[in-house]
Amino acid sequence: MENQNTDQSFQNTDNQTPTFSNWKTCINYLLNHKNAWETRLQSLKKLDDALLKNRQQFNIFKTEMFKQILSEEASLLSTFPNPISIILNDILRIYVETMSKSYHSQTQQLFRQILKEIKSQFCSSFDEKIKELAIHHWQSINPSHLKFYIELFEIQALVNPNELLPKIDALLDDGKTFEVGVQYILALDLQYEFNMKKLLETLIRKQNVVLILNVIENNSHYQKEVIRLCLLNREATLAGEIVTKLKADPHQFPELISTLKRMAIRFRIREATWMQVEEFLCEAKDTLGILVEELVKAKKLNQALSIVKRWNLLEKQHFIADKRIRNQILSYFSKDPKLVFEYLENELFNKDDFAPTEEILGLSQPGTFWHLKDFGYDIATDLLFIDNCESEAFDNAISDILNAKEIGLDTEFKNLTRFDNSGTALLQIATEKKLYLIDSMKLSKEKKYNDFMKSLLSNPDIKKIGHTLDNDIDEFKVACNIKDNLVNL
Repeated sequence: MENQNTDQSFQNTDNQTPTFSNWKTCINYLLNHKNAWETRLQSLKKLDDALLKNRQQFNIFKTEMFKQILSEEASLLSTFPNPISIILNDILRIYVETMSKSYHSQTQQLFRQILKEIKSQFCSSFDEKIKELAIHHWQSINPSHLKFYIELFEIQALVNPNELLPKIDALLDDGKTFEVGVQYILALDLQYEFNMKKLLETLIRKQNVVLILNVIENNSHYQKEVIRLCLLNREATLAGEIVTKLKADPHQFPELISTLKRMAIRFRIREATWMQVEEFLCEAKDTLGILVEELVKAKKLNQALSIVKRWNLLEKQHFIADKRIRNQILSYFSKDPKLVFEYLENELFNKDDFAPTEEILGLSQPGTFWHLKDFGYDIATDLLFIDNCESEAFDNAISDILNAKEIGLDTEFKNLTRFDNSGTALLQIATEKKLYLIDSMKLSKEKKYNDFMKSLLSNPDIKKIGHTLDNDIDEFKVACNIKDNLVNL
């Protein structure tokens, strides 16, 4: 007989009924030799073909044909002739082997249902038979499916994980199969048998976030250890991604937050002038201290010392955490006449008529950008700063904005790292005749301000005009608890 199985554990002693190496040969044999099973096996063959065509979506499990197949199995299993029980073992074996290759929640549903229907027609020894099959194959199951497999067949007490230790050691020693070895460790709960610190370091080098998360999930010790190892290996960005995906409180990892801030400031120094970076950070003295440290390292001592003097950063020791740099700076503020520096003003803090930053700093020629005066606004009378909900200016601004047919809208944020969530720092609104700069950080908790924002953003009769407003709108919806549909033009 063709396609006979060579696996001795499944050889049949009944010469009239062969065993099979795969699902299709089993079905084809029964179709050709067991007419009483023709209807059932044709349905199963349809199911097999459908599975091949829908391997990714598994839509077959939602169809009427699937329900019909289960119904036919329930009614026809009771008519099994005795030799068919051997073929049944083949069918079950092939299902077991399928688990070594793929897993899907709907596959689980199908498999459990078939086991239930078969069990209802056979003696109580069925459980032992299926467990015997499951035990025979457990070591060949794909490690990413192994935990489910063991639970499905309820063979936890029968599996000896130590049997796989040599295999896992070999997998871990091979760089190409390292991740597979870790999957076995997780599936069999063998963490105590291995040096998890060493394994986590390797996963960090391989940037395998999924496996790292699987290792440290529900284990606060491992979570802190992996963040420590990431920082030790200069992988702060990876650490930030891990904390984000864990949905953990980032403040549990102060060293990570400090490192990410330092990285962000280094990037800003490369991409912008020191004056622009100082302006962005000026409301947080501890963060300005990091800027000072980085400027000193970059040999921009006059700029660093000017910032220290301007913001009195020697007031508290933690503002400049690096002890060596702090002592170096202190020496310049001593009475030693030999140590002097050139104090540099930050031109962005001077009155500039709201001209473009690039032109103020001489990075672009005058006239490169549009100015407010080009639109007919008088900066002295038409530009208003709003930071008090109880002021007459706030009431006048609300009336002007909510009665406008269209407005210009823009926002400014003060987020330095992915974990900063300061919300909107400044809301800028332009009507036909007025410009309003609204201190959102100060007013965000005021009911009067939030009621105004809800009225504005949920009003479809007011056209909002701006550049890339999607993120701004999302921020407003969260901050103001707005659930209405918003107009974004």
